[in-house]
Amino acid sequence: ETQLSCFVMAYPVDFFSLLKDPELCPLFEEWLREDFSYENYAFWRDVEEYKVVPDEDLFERGSALYEKYFTLGSDWEVNADHYQKLELKEKIKNPTREVFDDIQISIFVLMRMDSYPKFMESPAYARYERKKQGLSEDEDNTSEIAMEERPTEPDDQQKKKKKKKRAGAFACCGRRSSVSEDDDDEAVDL
Repeated sequence: ETQLSCFVMAYPVDFFSLLKDPELCPLFEEWLREDFSYENYAFWRDVEEYKVVPDEDLFERGSALYEKYFTLGSDWEVNADHYQKLELKEKIKNPTREVFDDIQISIFVLMRMDSYPKFMESPAYARYERKKQGLSEDEDNTSEIAMEERPTEPDDQQKKKKKKKRAGAFACCGRRSSVSEDDDDEAVDL
């Protein structure tokens, strides 16, 4: 069994800063809509707002969030773990400010490990950076060139890297992953 550390790619803007940036966050939201994953961000944001509602509004607001994000077939349905949904279904009957915390953390990790890196490497972010640097659309951006000039790896090397990255994502959550470093069925202790 192998120990893996959490994989973190360095970007010019960290994820927390992106979520607080008044210029960049709306661009991220727009990109999430195009990527068909906006509901994750909307859920995370709505739970942040839910945490500060007056006590007398917890049941009404909690029920509305449950209906919006956890009703089967909802346009806003988030991809949460089955057991988390079952637990939430019971807890929402007597909601607290923390009732959505476990699922919110899972959604945050998903965005941090999946949506955020894709966005940071997207043409939308590259355009933002060019604009910020005062470059025109036609001018080269050295960070884009550097990304394109990375040497490609053989397919099985890329697969191993992806497995390590996925395992690293679970390491951040303190969970045991069944993703292995090799192609065998050994589990990786995280």
